[in-house]
Amino acid sequence: MGERRSLVDDGKLLRTSRYCAASGISERKLSRAVSAGRIFSVDIEGEPCYPAFFLVRDLDRKDLAKVVRRLDGLTGWSKWEFLTSPNMSLGNMTPLQALMHREVKQVLSAARAFKEGSILATVTAKAIGVLGSKEAAKHWLATPAIALDRCRPLDLLHDPNGVESVMTLLVRIDHGVYT
Repeated sequence: MGERRSLVDDGKLLRTSRYCAASGISERKLSRAVSAGRIFSVDIEGEPCYPAFFLVRDLDRKDLAKVVRRLDGLTGWSKWEFLTSPNMSLGNMTPLQALMHREVKQVLSAARAFKEGSILATVTAKAIGVLGSKEAAKHWLATPAIALDRCRPLDLLHDPNGVESVMTLLVRIDHGVYT
């Protein structure tokens, strides 16, 4: 938690009042931007904090908002990790650096891959927890399931409804309800 707290101390994350003052918007307008998926927050000590990079003039806000929306469904910290970490598919630049170079399509593609990988990791971890081993989870993910209309769970992870169906089935299996 200390490392994350230092992001606030270093000005990389801004508390709500400071973000609003720096951007010149009201808390209500900020709330609407978050609801619309154009911006996100991360939690520090129970309080939302907003990445200062949303205020950087060299970043096209519309392009950045497209990327943030592409990452919809992930936690704020997962979005932060994606945007601030070097990415091999972007020539080892961070997605923020690539956006400054106007490489929007490449960043959107990297965001899609990141999101799919995050979803797969989450579902796999749940399957391991329910089924007891990595091998059992791997086999289950690759095997058609009657409860999923004979689809392989792995094939359903590219759409939010499919992810929900797979996670629901894992909960049912965990509670002994197989059909």
